[in-house]
Amino acid sequence: MTHLTIEPSILYAGTPVALLTTDNGDGTFNLAPMSSAWALGDVVVLGLGEEGRTGTNLRSRPELVVNYPSPAQWEAVALSI
Repeated sequence: MTHLTIEPSILYAGTPVALLTTDNGDGTFNLAPMSSAWALGDVVVLGLGEEGRTGTNLRSRPELVVNYPSPAQWEAVALSI
């Protein structure tokens, strides 16, 4: 097997369980479970519906945090998806 380096580099963690954190604009934050995210170079691609609070928040304030739970926490996050 040979090793191939591609550009841009891609990080795909399979089908990860993740929590997205967005700013509600009133000093509080929204946490949303997600199971589709991958990185293409310095861009993270999210599989996300636009009807929920996360989509609404991102239209007003296009910043978020992607949190990957530890192996001991994934099940609690996955049950909320």
